[in-house]
Amino acid sequence: GIRRTCLQHIRSEHDRVLKPLMEKPASGGDDFESETILLVDPAYHSNVGDHMLTVAEQEYLERLGWASKKGINTRTSEDDYDSSDDISKKFGHMECHYVQSGNLVPNCSPTHLEHISKMAKVALWHAGGNWGDLWRDAQDVRLASMDVLLGLGFTVVGMPQSLYYKKEELRSSDSLALRKKVQQGLGLNETDSEKALKHIQSKLILTWREKESYEQGKELYPFARNELVPDIAFQLGPYEPIRRRDAPFEMVDILLFLRNDYESQVSDSRSEDAIQQLLQKATRKHGSDGVTFRIVDWDDRLDLLGIEQDFFTNSSAELLSMGKVVIADRLHAAILSYLSGLPFVFLDQVSQKLTRTLGVAFNSWSGCQDSQAGMYIKSTSLEDALGKALTMLDEYNLR
Repeated sequence: GIRRTCLQHIRSEHDRVLKPLMEKPASGGDDFESETILLVDPAYHSNVGDHMLTVAEQEYLERLGWASKKGINTRTSEDDYDSSDDISKKFGHMECHYVQSGNLVPNCSPTHLEHISKMAKVALWHAGGNWGDLWRDAQDVRLASMDVLLGLGFTVVGMPQSLYYKKEELRSSDSLALRKKVQQGLGLNETDSEKALKHIQSKLILTWREKESYEQGKELYPFARNELVPDIAFQLGPYEPIRRRDAPFEMVDILLFLRNDYESQVSDSRSEDAIQQLLQKATRKHGSDGVTFRIVDWDDRLDLLGIEQDFFTNSSAELLSMGKVVIADRLHAAILSYLSGLPFVFLDQVSQKLTRTLGVAFNSWSGCQDSQAGMYIKSTSLEDALGKALTMLDEYNLR
């Protein structure tokens, strides 16, 4: 109940900022010559969270009138992705590839973009957590594309992002590079006058899913229009837990959904022995014995479920559903737990994007912040997370 109402309020925040920029013009309106809309560099790769954002963007576009040939909520089966096909032909919008889309959509070549610009007025840069220097490939091509897209007449909308830099010099150089690209693309001599700013802010809109990213965005890119918008993955669902009687695995009390890359803050404890020791400490405090657990990440579902497709599909929710309570340090594992009605404990990775991103989304309505009714809670360490998961098992009568 409360999660569904919260989801409605989060989506209202999406609509407040994004709908006027993305909605399909009504037939006969002044902008009816916009035959399509462009999604730039959507993710079709093994990072399930990134592909989850792609599916959310596609579903939101459909809700805004860019209807696909297949309909909403159909891209959740492995059979929907055939690498020999241009998948964007199935949609009511267009897509192109720089570094994240593989061979599923055409390249964002200048010639192809020029062709699309005759049919589309808006280019949406794919959402995610890669603005900065953590995942540089996506950032480099995004910056490099700006003068091309703006020069072809597109209004460029950056879908909700997290901004994170470890290196101050790169933070500054990217700011200067974007300003220069905008100036070149729009044919401006400067970017500071009232007239120039008004024009730029009508053509370049950057949206951020964290308040801290939004504040940094305003500081680094004051020439652009910066907006605070919840993570677009909340356009998905709501779902139900997927628990088949013939599932090839047993349910566990606690599913530890822990990343295994350099964004992790708990990689040293990501082993069964380490978790067992922490769990023993937690059970002494909470008086629980015989608790079962399993450590997973997205790619584990391939072997567990006997599938080959590593995109976001029903199997993603089925993997999470093997736990009565989920502990997650992956943002979109936490969001998918929320969308699927699963109790979860979240634990931050290096940039604190779980606390920050969920904070913006749940600030959409006071009821979203009722963590007990919403069945979620923040933890400060892996031991703390295990203790809180044990409490949830009892509090929600899940034993």
